[in-house]
Amino acid sequence: MRSIGDEMLAAGVLPNLEAIHGEGIQVLSGLDAGLTFTGIVEIDEDSIIEGQALGEDRRGRRLVRFACTPLPRIHNQDRLKTVNDGKKWKATRMPGNSHLTVDYELVLVDPKDS
Repeated sequence: MRSIGDEMLAAGVLPNLEAIHGEGIQVLSGLDAGLTFTGIVEIDEDSIIEGQALGEDRRGRRLVRFACTPLPRIHNQDRLKTVNDGKKWKATRMPGNSHLTVDYELVLVDPKDS
C-alpha cells in the first residue's frame, strides 16, 4: 500500500509537473513507433565512450521520466526523438526507477551510428 504522500504526489503534483515541464518525445522504434508522448527531460552529465578504435567519443546524456498514462512501451536500445530539438536518442530503462514514474536514460545517437 502506498503512503498518503505518494498518493497525493501521484494525483496532483506529477501530472501538473508533466503538463508544465513536459516535452514531446516521439518513439522511433519498437512497439509504439510513430507515437508521441509527453515526458520530463532532465539534463545529465555527458558520457564519454573510449576505446582504441573509437578514441574519445563524447555523447550527450539525458534522463526522461514518464508519469502520466498512457505510458510508452519502450525496450532497451529503442530509439526516441525529442520533438523540440529533433535530436535522436537510444533509451535504456533506469534500474530502480520510482513507482510514480517510468525513467529512461537517453544517450545521443551520432548520425554515423544510424
